[in-house]
Amino acid sequence: MSLIKKISGLFTKELSSHSIGIGTRQHAVTFCYLPSSGAHICETIEKNKLTSGLRALSRQFKLEGQSHLVLSPEQYKIIQVDKPNVPDEEINAALKWQIRDLVPYSPDNMVVD
Repeated sequence: MSLIKKISGLFTKELSSHSIGIGTRQHAVTFCYLPSSGAHICETIEKNKLTSGLRALSRQFKLEGQSHLVLSPEQYKIIQVDKPNVPDEEINAALKWQIRDLVPYSPDNMVVD
C-alpha cells in the first residue's frame, strides 16, 4: 500500500480551522498538529511504524483539520508530457501508461495531474 493511501485513510474530510502538516523524510515522517488555539504538537514517526503511530496520535489528540503533505524529492517526479488524445475520464490511466518507463514508480502508486 502506498504512503499516500495509508495517510489518507486516517483523516476525515470535515472542515476545521485546525491544520495538520505531514513531512516525509527518507526513514521517518514528521507530523505536526496546529490547533486554532493552544500549543502545537510535532512528532516524528519511523516509517516502519507509520500506520500505528498516526492512529495513536489521532486517538490521543482527536485530530481534525486541513492536511498538508510535504513529499521529499525522492518521492515525486515532475514530467511534462502532451495530453493524451483520449476521453477525459481516461486521461489519468493513459498518462500512467505514457510515462511508465520514465519514472521509477509502479502505476498503482502514481498520482498524475
